Amino acid sequence: SPQLAAFLAGQDTCGDGTMGALDFPPAQIRFDRGQAIFSGWTISPHGVRAVDLWFDNHTVRHPAQLVPDPLLNARCPSDPHLTRTRYLAQFDHRPEGVRRKTDVQVEVTDGRGEKRVFDDRWITWE
Repeated sequence: SPQLAAFLAGQDTCGDGTMGALDFPPAQIRFDRGQAIFSGWTISPHGVRAVDLWFDNHTVRHPAQLVPDPLLNARCPSDPHLTRTRYLAQFDHRPEGVRRKTDVQVEVTDGRGEKRVFDDRWITWE
């Protein structure tokens, strides 16, 4: 297929599923004074309805803000149905109910309401 040929040639290609990543914070980061910024990206051919951050083994939920990202949108120009978005969440202090040493997971809800969970990263809030 043309998409496989492009992939094998090292060109940018886009799949037909929901995917994404947590870009920041990196693993094992320590937050001083409790302040923290979480950001990443997600793409889906079905649209992105919501992104939630889950802490403490998927027990404490915090919604992330969806923001436009022109560079991410330019990544797959050949597929106009593919929705690409960046997400961001900022904390001035450690959320109530979240342990100082905890994990974080990213959950993406696509336009159909289907959920996909990414990452399981350990962080430490000072």
